[in-house]
Amino acid sequence: MGTRMAPSYACLFMGRFEKLFVYSYHLQPLIWLRYIDDIFLIWTHGMDELIAFIDYLNNAHPTIKFTSVISLSNVPFLNINISLNNGILSTDLYCKPTDTHSYLLHSSCHTQSCKEAIPYSQFLRLRRICSTEALFLKRAQEMAQSFRLREYPHITVHNALLRAWRLDRNTLLSGPPLTTDNVIDKPLVLITTYHPLGNPLVPIIKHNWDLLSKNNSTRWLYEKGFKTGLRRLPNLRNSLVRAKLPSLDVTPSLKAPLRLPHCSRNNCRYYSRINHSGNPLLKKVWKTLTNVNCNNNNLVYAIQCMKCKLL
Repeated sequence: MGTRMAPSYACLFMGRFEKLFVYSYHLQPLIWLRYIDDIFLIWTHGMDELIAFIDYLNNAHPTIKFTSVISLSNVPFLNINISLNNGILSTDLYCKPTDTHSYLLHSSCHTQSCKEAIPYSQFLRLRRICSTEALFLKRAQEMAQSFRLREYPHITVHNALLRAWRLDRNTLLSGPPLTTDNVIDKPLVLITTYHPLGNPLVPIIKHNWDLLSKNNSTRWLYEKGFKTGLRRLPNLRNSLVRAKLPSLDVTPSLKAPLRLPHCSRNNCRYYSRINHSGNPLLKKVWKTLTNVNCNNNNLVYAIQCMKCKLL
């Protein structure tokens, strides 16, 4: 997990798992819905058969083990709480007990459009999840209070709530209509880094954009137009956290010569046991920033088995 291809790989793997073990089972669930590796199902064959079905899936593959939450009335699935009342399913927002609702602070260095879009997108999410108007208004009031604690203005939260409330839930659940527009028909997008003092590049381009219409070879760009987008500024996390690990060279670099361990004490019993050339099995050389001797603390020891030669 953590790589870009991980969700696609998980979906492919679980799709094959379903084909081999789920759809071939002699009893089938009434509903089987999966989001990557989270599954919601409705079972109509009794509790004993459900437990047997889960045990069968847990024994179908050596690395796939399911944890399950079974209920006759309501069950959480992702961020939705699904309830069964008189044979009718209803949905409500589900939040984990550890959820702190730590939305982006309004005082953060982001564009005003971004700060206005966050409450609207969250209320829009509520509009899709809550199956009744009463549930939506109840959860919306709780969410509005969370935004107020994050210093969002009352008018911003209020307008976002009303804007989401006025939309039809059935239309939101159906999603936007599919289009067959070609990528060539889409406008160009200019992405710049946001700064609270503004960016002079965008108004300069807009002011001179009509120059493209004066040449036949660039007129199509003028007619196409462009949209602007903003990326956030680097923050403390970018300065303090490094996701990329330094590469380990097989041979020492000429710019950073290897400092061999050295001890100034006479008859040091540790110096003779230190491997100066690195590990020959892994073909790696570890560089030290300072000279190492028997007086150093907090060292990392590499012990190699004399029998199997493994590190």
